[in-house]
Amino acid sequence: MRDGVELLAHRYYSAGVGSELGSQPAVLVRSCYGITGPFGLIGTLFAERGFQVVLQNCRGVGGSQGVFRPFFDEQNDGEDTVNWLTRQPWFAGNLALWGGSYLGNTAWAIANSPAAAKVRAMGLHVTLTNFHDRTYAFGGYTLEAAIGWTLTMAEVARSKGMNLLASLLRMRRSRMLAEKAIAVLPLKNADRVVAPRVSPGGRTG
Repeated sequence: MRDGVELLAHRYYSAGVGSELGSQPAVLVRSCYGITGPFGLIGTLFAERGFQVVLQNCRGVGGSQGVFRPFFDEQNDGEDTVNWLTRQPWFAGNLALWGGSYLGNTAWAIANSPAAAKVRAMGLHVTLTNFHDRTYAFGGYTLEAAIGWTLTMAEVARSKGMNLLASLLRMRRSRMLAEKAIAVLPLKNADRVVAPRVSPGGRTG
């Protein structure tokens, strides 16, 4: 990235396409939930269908350097990633972005950057161009939704990437923690219930 931070990525491609040269279109997926497990399956599915795909962990997630700051770094990092990708010898000129939820938002961030001119297609679902609209839905701050996502990201940080099975097993505990956090007064201390140890740039609990 422009500040020297290195982000971890995996590249998948179909059999017969060498590591140096190829003609297959590329799909970029930038994830804050890790790129292994069920997310790694995305690369296989695209490769089986004639694409090459780059799965990348956002900064501070799953082996990528830096600190994960949701939404703040995605435009610059996305632009830098596209610029890096288009310089690779195996890139044939056609680039698509794919993702849902936060992965879709990382794609929208690229679409809002100078790198948008290098993108030919986007396949996004269950996402928003601006998550502010969800966070402040219904005329007020949606604390429950924000707490729930914070619990998800705390689990990602603990497991160094999304572990779907573990997340499902801990879903009940997460709901109980969310209810407890929402009931805390003053509300500014709700983060101590969700992530009591430390949050990047924040305080220890």
